[in-house]
Amino acid sequence: MQHLHVTVDSRLRVDLRGVPDDAIELLKADFTHKNPAHFKLKSMNLPSYKEPAVIRTWRGAPGVILLPRGGTQRVREWAASIGREIWWHDERTCPDPDPNLFPQHRVNLYDYQEAMVELALEGEQGL
Repeated sequence: MQHLHVTVDSRLRVDLRGVPDDAIELLKADFTHKNPAHFKLKSMNLPSYKEPAVIRTWRGAPGVILLPRGGTQRVREWAASIGREIWWHDERTCPDPDPNLFPQHRVNLYDYQEAMVELALEGEQGL
């Protein structure tokens, strides 16, 4: 099985070298959405030329496509559909020298808030 390199930082950076063009178009289509604001203006017979008809959440660069991190599951499904195994490269950074420490704040958390912070850290939510 061929490998697909995906770097995770502020976005997902998918290395497209060796990926067929038709597979790349499928991925782009999965991250291209109709803009409801455009069609709402059109339905009310208002000028809609300032509002794009589609919203693209992907950006392209030579040999790579940048996607929102929230699309990780869709990237996994796409990679499986084209027979590629993903090799993940985690490039997220933490401003604290010890990534296991949560930044100190002046606010005292309630019990239920402390539990939510622990769950967020465990699930790597927002990192």
